[in-house]
Amino acid sequence: MNWPRDTSARDDARDDALYQQVKLLVRAERRLYASRIELDRQLARIRALNRFALEAGRSVDARWILERASTLLFELFPLDQAVACLAEGDRLCLAAIAAVPGREPQETVRLPDSRYFAPFPQDFFERPLAGPAREVAAQHACVEVPLGWMEALFGGSDRAAPSEALVLALPLLEKDRRPLGLLLARNPEPALISPHDRPPEEDDAGFLELVGSHLAAAVENARLHAELERRVAERTAELDANLRALREAQDQLLQAGKMAAVGTLVAGLSHELSKPLMVIHGYAEALLDEGPESPQAKKGLAAIARQARRCQDLVDALLDFSRKGPPQRDRVHTRDLVGRIAQLARSHPKCREVELRCEVAPEAEVEIFVNRSEIETALLNVVNNALEAAAPGTAVVLSVQGRDQRSEGDELQRGIEFLVADRGPGIPPEIRSRIFDPFFTTKPVGQGVGLGLSLTRQMIENHCGRVEVDSSPGQGTRVSLWVPRGEGPTPVVIE
Repeated sequence: MNWPRDTSARDDARDDALYQQVKLLVRAERRLYASRIELDRQLARIRALNRFALEAGRSVDARWILERASTLLFELFPLDQAVACLAEGDRLCLAAIAAVPGREPQETVRLPDSRYFAPFPQDFFERPLAGPAREVAAQHACVEVPLGWMEALFGGSDRAAPSEALVLALPLLEKDRRPLGLLLARNPEPALISPHDRPPEEDDAGFLELVGSHLAAAVENARLHAELERRVAERTAELDANLRALREAQDQLLQAGKMAAVGTLVAGLSHELSKPLMVIHGYAEALLDEGPESPQAKKGLAAIARQARRCQDLVDALLDFSRKGPPQRDRVHTRDLVGRIAQLARSHPKCREVELRCEVAPEAEVEIFVNRSEIETALLNVVNNALEAAAPGTAVVLSVQGRDQRSEGDELQRGIEFLVADRGPGIPPEIRSRIFDPFFTTKPVGQGVGLGLSLTRQMIENHCGRVEVDSSPGQGTRVSLWVPRGEGPTPVVIE
């Protein structure tokens, strides 16, 4: 059958039209598919960025934030190694290292390390850079130092030269656009990037700037938090020190008030007791001089006189402790002072069993401007304590030497040190802090008042001196009394 020619032409035209429509539909479908892929990719980027922003906003660890930002870039782009650098004053320092599994650094690095510091670059940039390492470094020389660090940490690739590695440089800027740091990521084998993975391009600059702004804000907040914590810690330590000082001052004021009240009470009682004790002691001595016939009466009178003398000594000690006012001073030669102490101390009963040696260094044979009575009392208290503590057959050494010390104004003061050393049992550590407390004593009841060392320190400090005690259990005790030589009035020579 012969079909009409005009019918065949119409069919061919219709087929051509349908074919063109199909081609347009396929192209539209491809564009829609590509748009869907791009939309999914952008949505994935936004979700990843939001997740990073939330995590970084909750962290105060700058290093962790930088590592997390590196991981974000690994998720979005075909990159697998990264280093982050931060500005530290006028220097650029390595702050964080990150890599995907299998791309870890070749060496373990302690951050920061002295090898990873460099002067801060002058040609810092404000927009992200992407491309081969050679081209990126050619655009901005400030990338060369971090690239060198990456090469030292991760090494090159057998398939690609380091200069051909794919690099993404993300600048970090503060709110006032000052450089804060730099995040540098790379893929050392760009030839092996999958066709499905799109490397960073110029169109990604806006998104990368958004990543950089979130990262810079998080790092800046972490730094501010760290600085705030440091200041709070310093302020807390300062407040603690001030609080301790205030408590100590309050305790000292309270103790001073107590001691002032005790001193007033003691002064009054001592004054009232002094005269009756003198009467008792005087009559007991007078009756002893008459020679009572009964041995028992003689023994009783001797006990009365001895205890009255002891009570009088106690009253004198209490009066000395409560006495106020600056001491009267005059010139005293150290050798005369030591001779007087030796004469008084040798009457101590313990001197029969313990040797007392006195040594005066040549440079210490000088005159000092002191109150003779107070210095003699202070030295005698220490020497008597040493004699009582020393083991029989040993020696107590009183040595005098010149010793200069720094004053509170950091001025060098010339002084004399009186050092008393014994080989006794030493002072137990648990009571060492109390040996200068008034009325503290380790002697049996009736053998000590507990004012000797307290008076000694008070008298030495009246001369702007210092008392130091060095004692070890079983090794003996060393007590140092240091007093400044003092100027005093110039002696008048009468010809």
